[in-house]
Amino acid sequence: MIKLRFPSITRVILERRLKKIFQKIKKGKVLYVGVHTNLYTEFIPHTKFVTVDIDKSLKPDIVSDVHDLKIKNSEFDTLIALEVLEHCYDPKKAVSEMLRVTKKGGCVVISVPFLYH
Repeated sequence: MIKLRFPSITRVILERRLKKIFQKIKKGKVLYVGVHTNLYTEFIPHTKFVTVDIDKSLKPDIVSDVHDLKIKNSEFDTLIALEVLEHCYDPKKAVSEMLRVTKKGGCVVISVPFLYH
């Protein structure tokens, strides 16, 4: 028996919304937090695309915990963190770190799931 899987309506809506947001981003240095969700590289304007994840087996450019990023202040023009915060023990600290490594006036795109199965 063949089992077909279709994305949920919330996933479809999220992806449409993200693609619209990505079109508005100015080209620059992008930090993508959470390699496992890196499905959007081709849609994000960038001059340099850097990935960070705590799991080195996913082969991120930087292995680091989002609660304590091993990155200097104001390093990136854009930061993308899609469905990462729900895995953090201290989301407030994680967001603080994300903002610290993003340039003033930069763009931060964060999403979290609304419902779980």
